[in-house]
Amino acid sequence: TSRAQLARDTPLTDVDARALQARIRARKALDGHRGRPPVDRAALTEALLRTSQLITDHPQIRELDLNPLVVGPNGEVLVVDARVRVA
Repeated sequence: TSRAQLARDTPLTDVDARALQARIRARKALDGHRGRPPVDRAALTEALLRTSQLITDHPQIRELDLNPLVVGPNGEVLVVDARVRVA
């Protein structure tokens, strides 16, 4: 997630976080795809809200890339790789 994407709307509300989920390219995977269970949408929403708050609290963050963000069916959220550029 780039700061440019979230910065327009930070801090996010829970409504904003759910709207972001509806716009991602991999949204089919969120609901279960190819035999996989649906992800825990509440956990994904919480991860988006916390990321937004991190960006809001630390304006020196110029870019934040979390790729991939893996969300499981039971509340687990894992950032596999992160890149942060600060001013």
